Amino acid sequence: MRRRLLAGALTVLLLGVAACAGPAGSTATGGARVEAARDLAAVAERLDLLSQRIGGTPRQRTAGEVLQYHAYQDPVRRCMAAAGHRYEPPPFVDPYRGRTVIHMGLGTGWWLAPLGGERLGVTDTAELAGPDPEQRPSAPADQESFQSALSGCIPVATPEVNFPPAYGPLAERFDRMVGSVSHDRRVRAAGAGYPDCMARGGFPVGNQPELFELISGRRGDARPPAPGTPPDARWAALVAEERAAARRDAECRRPAWQAALRAVAPELAEFERSRRDDLEAVGRQWDEMVRQAAAHPEFPAG
Repeated sequence: MRRRLLAGALTVLLLGVAACAGPAGSTATGGARVEAARDLAAVAERLDLLSQRIGGTPRQRTAGEVLQYHAYQDPVRRCMAAAGHRYEPPPFVDPYRGRTVIHMGLGTGWWLAPLGGERLGVTDTAELAGPDPEQRPSAPADQESFQSALSGCIPVATPEVNFPPAYGPLAERFDRMVGSVSHDRRVRAAGAGYPDCMARGGFPVGNQPELFELISGRRGDARPPAPGTPPDARWAALVAEERAAARRDAECRRPAWQAALRAVAPELAEFERSRRDDLEAVGRQWDEMVRQAAAHPEFPAG
């Protein structure tokens, strides 16, 4: 569970490339001054790539989910077979299907979220995922005997194998690094006007995670369209509202985004230097998980 919580803090924030429109500031990083728009963009790209090295690509994440699925379901299947029952587990659902990249997640470093993105990860994520596969529950002739056996076969605990061993410590350090930005006095000063700015645009929130929750909460029973079909009125309205929210967020958060990139730059350089061996280790572990997952039919070819 701890790893899943950490993953939530490394999973939706794209650090976009935006022009530097706020007050100029400077921070030494590797002898260079982080002032120009291109310098801020370079810091944003490095930070995002670092989060991907730690948190994994979509294919690596899918590999972890396949391994976790089998870590839970295979013992149940074997136990049920020993009890004389044929157990068919529910179909595997890949939470990362349709994604080409996984960016930093909504978490403590929210000032570093994307600027100018069309959406916030509510409707676009739902459209990428599409409908879940149909569930096919088992229907044994002796339901009572089957359920009794199943109750005894459900594992009390399952080891967490969906993330590599090196992920946890690196993710915690990464979260502390980006989280510390929110306490920087320059960032706090630059972001002080964000709530009022958002409220004037019709979005009464204090930060971007609250904005994500606000739009998510307005989804109601709206459903994404099936592939190849146009959206209905409810979904189209939700998409339009999310796009308006994303535009307003970018406008209101730009000064704090710039300040946050300046503040995190020296910490980023030190993280890359001091954790080089750990980063190489987590990369090897992710690759090994992909190799193991490829032995299972649920893992997509490619």
